[in-house]
This record gives sequence, C-alpha cells and structure tokens, in this order.
Amino acid sequence: MHFYLRYCLLIGIPVSVCCMLLTAAALTLPDIPFSLYALFAAFPIMLGCFLSAYFAGKSRRRHGIRTGSICALLLSVCWLTACSLMNGGFAYPLLFLSVPCGIIGGILGVNARLPLPHKRSHTIPAMQKRAAMLPARLHRPQNHTQST
Repeated sequence: MHFYLRYCLLIGIPVSVCCMLLTAAALTLPDIPFSLYALFAAFPIMLGCFLSAYFAGKSRRRHGIRTGSICALLLSVCWLTACSLMNGGFAYPLLFLSVPCGIIGGILGVNARLPLPHKRSHTIPAMQKRAAMLPARLHRPQNHTQST
C-alpha cells in the first residue's frame, strides 16, 4: 500500500492541483456554458489518476489493472475527502470516470518500453571483457590419467 500511496502523493496530487489552477483560470472566461463546469472539475482528477497510475505501473512492471485501479481509488478518495470537508457534503462530479482513467494509465505504464542503456556506459567495456574471457574459463583441459 505504501507503494501506491507514494505515487498518488508525489505525482497524482501535484498534477491535479496544477490542472485545477489552469482550469480555474479557464473558467473565468465569460462564454463557457454552465454544463461544462462538471467536465472542467473532473478533468484534473482524471489526469492525476492517469499519470499516477502510469508511473506506478511503469515502475512496478506488473499488474497494470490492479495498480491503476488502486492508484485511482486512492487519489479519488483524497479529493472526495477534500471536497466534502470544504463543501460540507459530497460533491464530486463524474466519479465513475476516474477509475477507468487509472486503469488505462496502469496498463499503458506496464506496457511502456524500458529505456535503452547509453551506448558509452562504463559497464559495457567490463561486460565485453568478461564475455571475451568466458570461453577460456569454460574450457579447462582435464588430466585423464588412469590409475591401475
């Protein structure tokens, strides 16, 4: 559980807060219809769920659906608690969209390619040296003396 909580706190919440500030600035425009407010409120949380699940799945490299759903649920509970404390009631629009975003992020994170090592890494010459010595080490002449 500590693993999932770390990615929710380090990636999910800061991304959500930054997106909330950007959407708050966008909501100051006078021509936005009131029906889009719920989408503007849910987008930062969905993006935070997606990115926290993506990076958790990428570092874990297995169980993408479970990793994504747990990260999304933890982040959703954090924001639901914050909303209920500020508003005095439960006001969380489009709650059902945050968990699928987390699941998609977890699956994509597990299936993401690993970074390739640098061509001039300091370990490559040592590995080449060991590989050159390997056939000599495997072939050892044996004394076949027969004792009678």
